Amino acid sequence: MSTDLVERLREADIGWSGDAACVSAEVAEEAAAEITKLRAERDAARNALKPFATAAADVHEKAFDADNLWESPAAMNLTAGHLRAASALFATTCATPSEGQS
Repeated sequence: MSTDLVERLREADIGWSGDAACVSAEVAEEAAAEITKLRAERDAARNALKPFATAAADVHEKAFDADNLWESPAAMNLTAGHLRAASALFATTCATPSEGQS
Protein backbone atom coordinates (compact mmCIF):
# COMPACT_ATOMS: atom_id res chain seq x y z
CA MET A 1 0.00 0.00 0.00
CA SER A 2 1.16 3.51 -0.62
CA THR A 3 2.48 5.35 2.39
CA ASP A 4 -0.14 8.06 1.86
CA LEU A 5 -3.01 5.55 1.99
CA VAL A 6 -1.60 3.89 5.10
CA GLU A 7 -1.33 7.27 6.83
CA ARG A 8 -4.90 8.21 5.90
CA LEU A 9 -6.16 4.89 7.27
CA ARG A 10 -4.20 5.44 10.48
CA GLU A 11 -5.65 8.93 10.83
CA ALA A 12 -9.15 7.47 10.58
CA ASP A 13 -8.48 5.77 13.92
CA ILE A 14 -10.34 2.55 13.20
CA GLY A 15 -10.91 0.85 16.53
CA TRP A 16 -10.42 -2.81 17.41
CA SER A 17 -14.00 -3.44 16.35
CA GLY A 18 -13.00 -2.62 12.79
CA ASP A 19 -15.65 0.09 12.59
CA ALA A 20 -14.89 2.03 9.44
CA ALA A 21 -17.38 4.82 10.15
CA CYS A 22 -14.51 7.31 10.37
CA VAL A 23 -13.07 6.36 6.98
CA SER A 24 -14.28 8.32 4.00
CA ALA A 25 -15.81 6.38 1.12
CA GLU A 26 -12.90 7.52 -1.06
CA VAL A 27 -10.28 6.11 1.32
CA ALA A 28 -12.27 2.90 1.79
CA GLU A 29 -12.54 2.41 -1.99
CA GLU A 30 -8.84 3.13 -2.45
CA ALA A 31 -7.98 0.63 0.28
CA ALA A 32 -10.26 -1.99 -1.29
CA ALA A 33 -8.63 -1.44 -4.70
CA GLU A 34 -5.16 -1.74 -3.17
CA ILE A 35 -6.15 -4.95 -1.37
CA THR A 36 -7.48 -6.37 -4.65
CA LYS A 37 -4.21 -5.45 -6.40
CA LEU A 38 -2.11 -6.99 -3.63
CA ARG A 39 -4.16 -10.19 -3.70
CA ALA A 40 -3.58 -10.46 -7.46
CA GLU A 41 0.17 -9.96 -6.93
CA ARG A 42 0.15 -12.62 -4.20
CA ASP A 43 -1.67 -15.07 -6.46
CA ALA A 44 0.76 -14.38 -9.31
CA ALA A 45 3.68 -15.00 -6.94
CA ARG A 46 2.17 -18.27 -5.77
CA ASN A 47 1.66 -19.41 -9.36
CA ALA A 48 5.22 -18.47 -10.34
CA LEU A 49 6.71 -20.21 -7.29
CA LYS A 50 4.63 -23.39 -7.41
CA PRO A 51 6.86 -25.25 -9.94
CA PHE A 52 9.89 -24.51 -7.77
CA ALA A 53 8.16 -25.68 -4.60
CA THR A 54 7.12 -28.87 -6.39
CA ALA A 55 10.70 -29.44 -7.57
CA ALA A 56 12.04 -28.71 -4.08
CA ALA A 57 9.87 -31.48 -2.67
CA ASP A 58 11.78 -33.90 -4.92
CA VAL A 59 15.27 -32.74 -3.89
CA HIS A 60 17.15 -35.51 -2.12
CA GLU A 61 17.42 -34.82 1.60
CA LYS A 62 21.22 -35.13 1.49
CA ALA A 63 21.63 -32.52 -1.26
CA PHE A 64 23.49 -29.40 -0.21
CA ASP A 65 21.89 -26.00 -0.82
CA ALA A 66 24.76 -25.09 -3.18
CA ASP A 67 24.43 -28.27 -5.27
CA ASN A 68 23.66 -27.79 -8.96
CA LEU A 69 20.36 -29.56 -9.63
CA TRP A 70 19.90 -29.10 -13.37
CA GLU A 71 20.59 -32.75 -14.12
CA SER A 72 18.67 -34.11 -11.16
CA PRO A 73 15.12 -35.46 -11.33
CA ALA A 74 13.98 -32.59 -9.09
CA ALA A 75 14.69 -30.02 -11.78
CA MET A 76 13.53 -32.01 -14.80
CA ASN A 77 10.01 -30.56 -14.70
CA LEU A 78 11.18 -26.96 -14.51
CA THR A 79 10.89 -25.23 -17.87
CA ALA A 80 12.24 -22.06 -19.42
CA GLY A 81 8.72 -20.71 -19.03
CA HIS A 82 8.85 -21.25 -15.27
CA LEU A 83 12.12 -19.33 -15.07
CA ARG A 84 10.77 -16.53 -17.26
CA ALA A 85 7.56 -16.27 -15.22
CA ALA A 86 9.52 -16.04 -11.97
CA SER A 87 11.91 -13.49 -13.47
CA ALA A 88 9.04 -11.37 -14.85
CA LEU A 89 7.25 -11.43 -11.52
CA PHE A 90 10.43 -10.51 -9.68
CA ALA A 91 11.07 -7.64 -12.11
CA THR A 92 7.61 -6.17 -11.60
CA THR A 93 7.40 -6.56 -7.83
CA CYS A 94 10.98 -6.43 -6.55
CA ALA A 95 14.39 -5.36 -7.65
CA THR A 96 16.08 -6.35 -10.87
CA PRO A 97 17.19 -10.01 -11.03
CA SER A 98 20.86 -9.00 -10.84
CA GLU A 99 20.19 -7.10 -7.59
CA GLY A 100 18.69 -10.23 -6.04
CA GLN A 101 21.84 -12.27 -6.62
CA SER A 102 24.48 -12.61 -3.97
